[in-house]
Amino acid sequence: MEQIFTPILIALIVTDYGLGSGIFLGLIFTLSVAIFIWTFPETKGIELGTLEKSS
Repeated sequence: MEQIFTPILIALIVTDYGLGSGIFLGLIFTLSVAIFIWTFPETKGIELGTLEKSS
């Protein structure tokens, strides 16, 4: 969902606060997604069908 709102928010922020602030907002979204991905379980070498059954 962030893919829809991020460019709109950046455009609104850039008009009021400048390009640096708009890029910083995109950086914050990117880092938050990167940190969220680290919370996923490791699936290397595990058949995904067995992972769904154990949940």
